[in-house]
Amino acid sequence: TYSIDDNKNVPRILHVLWGRPLAKDDRTYNGKARKIDDSSYTGCCDKLLELSLKSYVKNLPKDYQIILWNTGGWDAEGFLRSIELQDYPIKPMNFDPKVELEGEPELIEVYEGLRAVVPRGDFVRYYVMKKYGGSYVDLDGVLVRPIPYTEGMPMINMSPTKMSGYQTCAGSGFFSPPGTCILSNNLFVGFPPNHVIFSAIIDL
Repeated sequence: TYSIDDNKNVPRILHVLWGRPLAKDDRTYNGKARKIDDSSYTGCCDKLLELSLKSYVKNLPKDYQIILWNTGGWDAEGFLRSIELQDYPIKPMNFDPKVELEGEPELIEVYEGLRAVVPRGDFVRYYVMKKYGGSYVDLDGVLVRPIPYTEGMPMINMSPTKMSGYQTCAGSGFFSPPGTCILSNNLFVGFPPNHVIFSAIIDL
């Protein structure tokens, strides 16, 4: 059995990720064609990403490292220069499956077979959280105040959803007393590396 006491520390890393559709991709989402603004870095959301990244720089503890994972199709380094964040602790990283998934040919095959931005992003999110640990936030999430970080914190779950005094973990039917929820809507989560949750997801 797994005990959260086995791994106590959430590394001081914040993972965020972005990608644009590649030439091979299905460009529909929820049955609708995705509109891409070719004049922008992100394809749609330059101002939103600028607001989010600047909020992380402002409100994260100063010893946090922010890793901006690039799942393809855009110039992350150029974007950081354009919003004058190139000198801040944001490290753009291209997710190269042959490097990150070295020794795991089955996962390389799965990743390279993905034909849309969203499932590719989901794969990267779960894998880097398993491999490196740390915190993850969707890039449409803005930090409005510093993170309440305690040394030795076993996990972070900042799901805002509550019902009758209980925190919902993953939609209807999943409830646990406040502070004990280990399922998440991925809004903002933090875990130590090799956590059983992400190992289970990757093994599915």
